[in-house]
Amino acid sequence: MQIPLPSAADAENRNIDLYRNDNTRQIAADVAYRQLAIVNVIVVGYQNAGDGNWVLVDAGIPGSAEAIRSAAHARFGGSGRPACIILTHGHFDHVGVLETLANEWGVPVYAHAEEHPYLDGSRSYPPANPAAGGGLIALISPFFPTKPVNVASHLYDLPCDHTVPFMQGWR
Repeated sequence: MQIPLPSAADAENRNIDLYRNDNTRQIAADVAYRQLAIVNVIVVGYQNAGDGNWVLVDAGIPGSAEAIRSAAHARFGGSGRPACIILTHGHFDHVGVLETLANEWGVPVYAHAEEHPYLDGSRSYPPANPAAGGGLIALISPFFPTKPVNVASHLYDLPCDHTVPFMQGWR
Protein backbone atom coordinates (compact mmCIF):
# COMPACT_ATOMS: atom_id res chain seq x y z
CA MET A 1 0.00 0.00 0.00
CA GLN A 2 1.36 3.43 -0.94
CA ILE A 3 1.67 5.76 2.02
CA PRO A 4 0.53 9.28 1.12
CA LEU A 5 2.99 12.04 1.92
CA PRO A 6 1.80 15.34 3.34
CA SER A 7 2.01 18.30 0.97
CA ALA A 8 4.81 19.72 3.15
CA ALA A 9 7.06 16.80 2.18
CA ASP A 10 9.02 18.01 -0.82
CA ALA A 11 11.96 16.07 -2.18
CA GLU A 12 12.52 18.69 -4.85
CA ASN A 13 13.66 21.62 -2.74
CA ARG A 14 17.25 21.80 -3.96
CA ASN A 15 18.05 25.00 -2.03
CA ILE A 16 17.27 23.38 1.31
CA ASP A 17 19.06 20.18 0.27
CA LEU A 18 22.17 22.16 -0.73
CA TYR A 19 22.07 24.19 2.50
CA ARG A 20 22.25 20.99 4.57
CA ASN A 21 25.40 20.02 2.63
CA ASP A 22 25.01 16.29 3.30
CA ASN A 23 24.41 15.20 -0.31
CA THR A 24 20.96 13.85 0.47
CA ARG A 25 17.51 14.76 -0.73
CA GLN A 26 15.18 15.16 2.23
CA ILE A 27 11.60 13.97 1.89
CA ALA A 28 10.59 14.37 5.54
CA ALA A 29 12.37 15.75 8.59
CA ASP A 30 13.63 12.25 9.44
CA VAL A 31 13.79 10.64 5.97
CA ALA A 32 16.24 11.40 3.19
CA TYR A 33 17.87 9.57 0.33
CA ARG A 34 21.17 9.58 -1.51
CA GLN A 35 21.01 8.74 -5.19
CA LEU A 36 23.80 6.40 -6.29
CA ALA A 37 23.62 5.76 -10.04
CA ILE A 38 20.67 3.38 -10.54
CA VAL A 39 19.60 3.09 -6.90
CA ASN A 40 18.82 5.20 -3.86
CA VAL A 41 19.88 4.49 -0.31
CA ILE A 42 17.56 5.79 2.37
CA VAL A 43 18.57 7.24 5.73
CA VAL A 44 15.99 7.43 8.49
CA GLY A 45 16.73 9.64 11.46
CA TYR A 46 16.86 13.31 12.39
CA GLN A 47 19.79 15.51 11.47
CA ASN A 48 22.60 15.53 14.04
CA ALA A 49 21.11 12.43 15.70
CA GLY A 50 24.58 11.01 16.37
CA ASP A 51 25.92 7.49 16.15
CA GLY A 52 23.43 4.68 16.59
CA ASN A 53 20.39 6.93 16.29
CA TRP A 54 19.51 6.47 12.63
CA VAL A 55 18.95 3.62 10.15
CA LEU A 56 20.40 2.92 6.70
CA VAL A 57 17.97 1.28 4.27
CA ASP A 58 19.88 -0.65 1.59
CA ALA A 59 23.59 -0.45 0.90
CA GLY A 60 24.01 0.90 -2.60
CA ILE A 61 26.04 -0.25 -5.54
CA PRO A 62 29.61 -1.55 -5.52
CA GLY A 63 32.02 1.30 -4.92
CA SER A 64 29.54 3.54 -3.08
CA ALA A 65 30.83 3.09 0.49
CA GLU A 66 32.51 6.50 0.68
CA ALA A 67 29.42 8.29 -0.68
CA ILE A 68 27.26 6.59 1.96
CA ARG A 69 29.78 7.20 4.76
CA SER A 70 30.21 10.88 3.92
CA ALA A 71 26.46 11.53 3.69
CA ALA A 72 25.90 9.73 7.01
CA HIS A 73 28.70 11.62 8.76
CA ALA A 74 27.51 14.99 7.40
CA ARG A 75 23.84 14.37 8.20
CA PHE A 76 24.09 12.63 11.57
CA GLY A 77 27.48 13.61 13.01
CA GLY A 78 29.75 11.40 15.05
CA SER A 79 31.41 8.69 13.01
CA GLY A 80 28.21 8.31 10.96
CA ARG A 81 27.44 4.81 12.30
CA PRO A 82 23.77 3.75 12.14
CA ALA A 83 21.83 1.61 14.60
CA CYS A 84 21.38 -1.01 11.88
CA ILE A 85 21.02 -1.64 8.18
CA ILE A 86 17.64 -2.68 6.81
CA LEU A 87 17.55 -4.43 3.44
CA THR A 88 14.60 -4.34 1.10
CA HIS A 89 16.13 -7.23 -0.86
CA GLY A 90 19.51 -8.64 -1.86
CA HIS A 91 19.97 -7.53 -5.47
CA PHE A 92 23.47 -6.24 -6.29
CA ASP A 93 22.33 -2.61 -6.39
CA HIS A 94 21.05 -2.84 -2.82
CA VAL A 95 23.95 -4.80 -1.27
CA GLY A 96 26.90 -3.35 -3.19
CA VAL A 97 28.83 -2.27 -0.09
CA LEU A 98 26.85 -4.17 2.54
CA GLU A 99 29.74 -6.39 3.64
CA THR A 100 32.08 -3.42 3.90
CA LEU A 101 29.71 -1.23 5.91
CA ALA A 102 28.30 -3.99 8.16
CA ASN A 103 31.83 -5.10 9.08
CA GLU A 104 33.16 -1.57 9.49
CA TRP A 105 30.26 -0.36 11.60
CA GLY A 106 29.62 -3.65 13.42
CA VAL A 107 25.86 -3.21 13.17
CA PRO A 108 23.05 -5.71 12.68
CA VAL A 109 21.61 -6.24 9.20
CA TYR A 110 17.89 -7.02 9.03
CA ALA A 111 16.22 -8.67 6.04
CA HIS A 112 13.26 -10.88 5.30
CA ALA A 113 14.04 -14.53 6.07
CA GLU A 114 13.56 -15.50 2.41
CA GLU A 115 16.41 -13.14 1.47
CA HIS A 116 18.89 -14.73 3.89
CA PRO A 117 20.36 -17.28 1.41
CA TYR A 118 21.47 -14.35 -0.78
CA LEU A 119 22.94 -12.54 2.21
CA ASP A 120 24.72 -15.39 4.02
CA GLY A 121 26.77 -16.49 1.03
CA SER A 122 24.85 -19.70 0.39
CA ARG A 123 22.91 -18.92 -2.80
CA SER A 124 23.13 -16.66 -5.84
CA TYR A 125 20.10 -14.84 -7.15
CA PRO A 126 18.46 -16.50 -10.17
CA PRO A 127 19.36 -14.95 -13.53
CA ALA A 128 17.38 -11.84 -14.42
CA ASN A 129 14.52 -11.93 -16.90
CA PRO A 130 15.11 -9.21 -19.51
CA ALA A 131 11.46 -9.41 -20.60
CA ALA A 132 10.18 -8.40 -17.17
CA GLY A 133 9.23 -4.77 -16.80
CA GLY A 134 10.55 -3.50 -20.10
CA GLY A 135 12.99 -0.65 -20.61
CA LEU A 136 16.75 -0.44 -20.85
CA ILE A 137 17.47 -1.60 -17.31
CA ALA A 138 15.45 -4.78 -17.89
CA LEU A 139 17.29 -5.39 -21.17
CA ILE A 140 20.73 -5.17 -19.56
CA SER A 141 19.70 -7.01 -16.38
CA PRO A 142 21.21 -10.36 -17.49
CA PHE A 143 24.61 -8.67 -17.09
CA PHE A 144 23.97 -7.65 -13.47
CA PRO A 145 25.87 -9.61 -10.80
CA THR A 146 23.91 -12.33 -8.98
CA LYS A 147 26.67 -13.48 -6.62
CA PRO A 148 25.59 -13.57 -2.96
CA VAL A 149 27.17 -11.44 -0.25
CA ASN A 150 28.04 -12.85 3.14
CA VAL A 151 26.99 -10.89 6.21
CA ALA A 152 25.91 -13.99 8.14
CA SER A 153 27.58 -12.77 11.33
CA HIS A 154 25.45 -9.60 11.26
CA LEU A 155 22.24 -11.02 9.74
CA TYR A 156 18.86 -11.07 11.51
CA ASP A 157 15.28 -11.69 10.44
CA LEU A 158 12.93 -8.76 10.16
CA PRO A 159 10.32 -9.24 12.91
CA CYS A 160 7.28 -11.38 12.07
CA ASP A 161 5.00 -8.69 13.50
CA HIS A 162 6.06 -6.38 10.60
CA THR A 163 7.68 -3.79 12.85
CA VAL A 164 11.02 -2.39 11.71
CA PRO A 165 13.94 -2.52 14.15
CA PHE A 166 15.09 0.87 15.44
CA MET A 167 12.29 2.61 13.50
CA GLN A 168 9.53 3.14 16.05
CA GLY A 169 6.09 3.36 14.42
CA TRP A 170 7.28 1.98 11.06
CA ARG A 171 5.90 -1.21 9.56
